[in-house]
Parts: sequence; C-alpha cells; structure tokens
Amino acid sequence: MQDPIYRVVPDGLIHDTIEGETILLNVKSGTYYNLYGAATDIWEMLAIGGRISDFCRLLEDHYSAQPGMSDDVRTFVLALETDGLILAVEGDMASELPARLDSPLKSWQVPAITSYNDLQDLLTIDPIHDVDDSGWPNARPG
Repeated sequence: MQDPIYRVVPDGLIHDTIEGETILLNVKSGTYYNLYGAATDIWEMLAIGGRISDFCRLLEDHYSAQPGMSDDVRTFVLALETDGLILAVEGDMASELPARLDSPLKSWQVPAITSYNDLQDLLTIDPIHDVDDSGWPNARPG
C-alpha cells in the first residue's frame, strides 16, 4: 500500500494555534484536545495535507534527525486518525508542504495529545432544540 495522504477532517473540527499551543475542538463529540511537543508542527502540516514520510523529512531537517523520530511521528498521526481528527486518502493529491518549518521549538519533543471530555454536555448542547421553557442553557433531561 502506498503511503497515504493525511488531512484534517474537513467538518466538525475547530482548531487554532496560539503562541505555539494548538487546541482542537470536535464540535460533534464535545471533546477538546491540547497538542504538545512537536505535535503543533505536525498538525500544521496535516492542515495542508501530506504523507507521513514528508512530515518526517521536514521534521528531521528542522530538528536534526533523532533516533525513533519517524516512529514518534507515525504513532502520533495514527492516534489522530483513530480519534477521528484526521483522515487518510489514497492518491497523489498531496498539497505542497513548505520547504522549511517555522517552529519556535529548538529541540525535538515527542508529539503528544491530551483529550478532555469534561465539557461535552455544554459543548454539544443545541440551544435551539435542547432547552425547556426556562430557556438556555438549561438542557432538557436525558
């Protein structure tokens, strides 16, 4: 099988990077995520779209190749796919990644993701349909 092209899921996902920290929100599930280490660099490449091998090449150039770096990247990308945050597409429709990364990190830090489910009820409430006569934000039971 050819190295698939990975892309950020186009619907139901909000993401932003502020001062090097990336936060993702899955609006459908109400789960939100923080990305750590080199995860922000990988996420920015995923927003463009590309192959894991291309991500690894850019990261190795930027951080000087470290033992296990490719495995770290592959593990992280597959975890994002398992969580439904990215998807793999077959074909040759990869976008053009930048020639160099513009990351503020100075040394390789293993990419990591933490998910939070504590606000799911609030984030998935439908303020038009899921309220009672007392109004929003009081959700109907069950």
